[in-house]
Amino acid sequence: IPDVKWLTIPVASSSRALICDSVIQDKQWLADHRRTIEQNYMDHPHFDENILSLYYAGVEEEIELSGRYSFVLLRLVRNACDILGIHPNLMLASEIQEASGAPRDGADKLYQLCQAVGATRYISGPFGRKYGIVEAFSPSDISVAYHRFEHPVYSQPDTQDFIPYLGFLDAVFCAGVRWTANMANQPPDLETF
Repeated sequence: IPDVKWLTIPVASSSRALICDSVIQDKQWLADHRRTIEQNYMDHPHFDENILSLYYAGVEEEIELSGRYSFVLLRLVRNACDILGIHPNLMLASEIQEASGAPRDGADKLYQLCQAVGATRYISGPFGRKYGIVEAFSPSDISVAYHRFEHPVYSQPDTQDFIPYLGFLDAVFCAGVRWTANMANQPPDLETF
């Protein structure tokens, strides 16, 4: 079984700081991440240095411009979406909060954020049931659905048993961009309340 590695981004902020207030410590992690990914995927059937470059495009500039952890994460998510041909309308909750005065935590915050952007449905991960999501949204004109996610299985070189949740680059470098984009564009299996 291959050694599964966590890729982390060091922050200079307190561990109690909100994500929107966290500041990145330095940019050495960028080179470390790239090297780790290259070493672990260079022999995979769909490894492509260009995709790796697209994933990290603009990240160093974002660190130098803002240094904010949430902005760098947003850049990485946008880059991943671009690679997969997905074009969602992405917003930072902290920016919506400032405009709407939404509370800073809990299921009530989610409800007020949805109201602020004119949402008609909130889709939660499967564990949202534990956090009072239905109660926070009831009664309202915003419906709640839970995503019943089942991880797709694909061939991973050097593994006997499939290892799920390794991130989208694992799927891209093992199964290809087209396959991964097709999986990402499948309508979610939703349980509505």
